[in-house]
Amino acid sequence: MNEQIDLTRIESGASGIADIGAVGTRPKPRRRRVVRTVVWLLLLAVVSAAAIAWWMGRAANAVSYVTAAVDHGPVTRAVTATGTVNPVLTVTVGSYVSGVIKEVLCDYNTEVKQGQVCARIDPRPFQTLVDQTRANLDVAKAQLQKDDANLTYA
Repeated sequence: MNEQIDLTRIESGASGIADIGAVGTRPKPRRRRVVRTVVWLLLLAVVSAAAIAWWMGRAANAVSYVTAAVDHGPVTRAVTATGTVNPVLTVTVGSYVSGVIKEVLCDYNTEVKQGQVCARIDPRPFQTLVDQTRANLDVAKAQLQKDDANLTYA
């Protein structure tokens, strides 16, 4: 833009000195209004775009429902809970021997009395030991008979 000095416009100040005003040194009020309008329109466009993006993102995460026809059937009752369960009384349970448990006869929250059997240990390893000891006894008896026969023969 070409700035020119308008010499036809002369104002006198309080001191009586003539003041020559330059045209174009100040923005015109109309130009200032146009700049403000453009800034407001850009701001409105940015806010609108953000609102649309937010709305579309919210619509993508919308809850969807599946419907079915009403039918007769069994009602299942289920309870889901979180937390800590603490026993009222803790009892130490022990056995004379250790081994693999074959059968559990008591469950959580089962009332038990003294001497009641709560678990059975698999007897097969112990039965094997008993059978082996009986076989060793039979071998020892046979050896005794053999030694008695050798004694008689000698």
